[in-house]
Amino acid sequence: MTITEHIAAVRREMAEAARESGRSERDIILVGASKMNDAAACQEAIAAGIDALGENRVQEMTAKLAENAYAGRPLHFIGHLQRNKVRQVVGNVIRQMENERALHTIQSVFQSRESQPAAPAGRQEVWRRRIQYILSQLGMAGEKGAGDIMELCLFLLERKQTASQIGVGTLCSQLSDSPKTMEQRVRRAVERGLGHIASLGVEDYGNEFFTQYAAVLFPFPEVRAEMAHLRGKGGRGKVNLKKFLDGMLILTEEY
Repeated sequence: MTITEHIAAVRREMAEAARESGRSERDIILVGASKMNDAAACQEAIAAGIDALGENRVQEMTAKLAENAYAGRPLHFIGHLQRNKVRQVVGNVIRQMENERALHTIQSVFQSRESQPAAPAGRQEVWRRRIQYILSQLGMAGEKGAGDIMELCLFLLERKQTASQIGVGTLCSQLSDSPKTMEQRVRRAVERGLGHIASLGVEDYGNEFFTQYAAVLFPFPEVRAEMAHLRGKGGRGKVNLKKFLDGMLILTEEY
């Protein structure tokens, strides 16, 4: 029996039990214990209509979170939780919430952009000021790559496209005769931004700019790695240029 067939069978049993007890089936939540099932199986269960998924192994849950195994449904931690694992579970929950909030923002922004006409010429100046402000808050305004980031963002905003759609290498080749050099400048500037935002998080995890920018512009596990590096533990975090540029588009249109 496949996962889809199994869920359908359980749903029928739930409906029958609900009728016999005089309850509504809609009041019952079907939680699938996804222990020892991979990310693909979790996504199959979600597609089949499972209401939520549950895990009782922290390491397994962490690995599957990184694969977006639970995207689209709530995740519950079931069973007993050792005290020394609490911080890890809470950290993963926070990251999942931040990722879902960022995804919702991305979807909202680009749905709105698709329904709007082309921006007037004066709009580009507004975008330019907003981008400059964000780069300043990230400690990147003085970097050589800051001008390249500005150019890339304006190019994407004007055409209502994203870096994920086009690719950073392709973007740079459209805007520069030396695309690899341009991409290197951008990468160095973004690495500077990651270091700055991580330093804010080390000083104060609730810092306004840290909470506003960290999860939107950088992969959050890499932010945590950079924070650990600043504390003298482990290597530096890595940047994702597509995520950074797409996050800049979101922030520019939110202001």
